[in-house]
Amino acid sequence: MADRRDEGLRIELGVLILPIGPLDTKLIEALAARLKRVFREVIVLPRTGLPPESHDRPRKQFLASALLDLSEPPVGAVLLGVTGADLFIPDLNFVFGVADRLGRTSVISYSRLTDPDMDRVEDRMVKEAVHEIGHLLGLDHCRDRRCVMHFSNSLPDTDFKNENLCAICSKMIWDRGELRETVASGS
Repeated sequence: MADRRDEGLRIELGVLILPIGPLDTKLIEALAARLKRVFREVIVLPRTGLPPESHDRPRKQFLASALLDLSEPPVGAVLLGVTGADLFIPDLNFVFGVADRLGRTSVISYSRLTDPDMDRVEDRMVKEAVHEIGHLLGLDHCRDRRCVMHFSNSLPDTDFKNENLCAICSKMIWDRGELRETVASGS
């Protein structure tokens, strides 16, 4: 089987991006444009606020799991919340993102993905978005450090991995019929 990192592959899934709280709209637009290369359809929804009950004042962070219930995606789509707020889950100091497979919802934060180079921030956001959507497609963490499904514990981890699935993870999605080849338009 060919390596599924080819740019001529698309995932047959609609992605709804839900901007949450105050954030940089240019980053949301850039993320949507990059995700449109991979997913069948990408739609940016109107921004919603951060739920006040999700804020942990002593930590100065927001409980990531509380953001997963802000909207329910329609059948055939997943929801990707995006925020500039710093997120956590109870057992970790912070998270770049989380996903709820049953609810088909995920959320990422670019709070800790910062860098003076905005292209690097955009790359990191894309990797985290594809990673969380990969969980929604049933993928677990991958042992291949270059695969986007590899667990990122730090920015160097995120920077090292690709924004694409490895051949093994791609095959899992391919076998489910969620991945298809596309013909590149003439260049």
